[in-house]
Amino acid sequence: MPDAYPVWKYYPPRARPPNWVFPVIAAFESVEQRINSRAVSSTSDTALAELRSALVALGFEVEAGKTKAGKLRRPVLFGELGHEELAYEVDAFHPDGIARG
Repeated sequence: MPDAYPVWKYYPPRARPPNWVFPVIAAFESVEQRINSRAVSSTSDTALAELRSALVALGFEVEAGKTKAGKLRRPVLFGELGHEELAYEVDAFHPDGIARG
């Protein structure tokens, strides 16, 4: 197990990972030689660039750069009258919310 790549865990741990997880893991496995930080020097930006095409093929939106136009901003908390109170800039996001099920 220590040599497994990538090391991952699905939450909640009481649930079996849904089928959408395995193609995402396969995307990481396919670029391991170029992004595995145990073996090569890689930044999160270079790793995301290597993963981008595989994630896009799976239906993800992926950050395209560090400019405002290239970033992915996702609101996560809303307050009174539906006003956004908190948002994050994320590396990738699946618009169908596959992480829900």
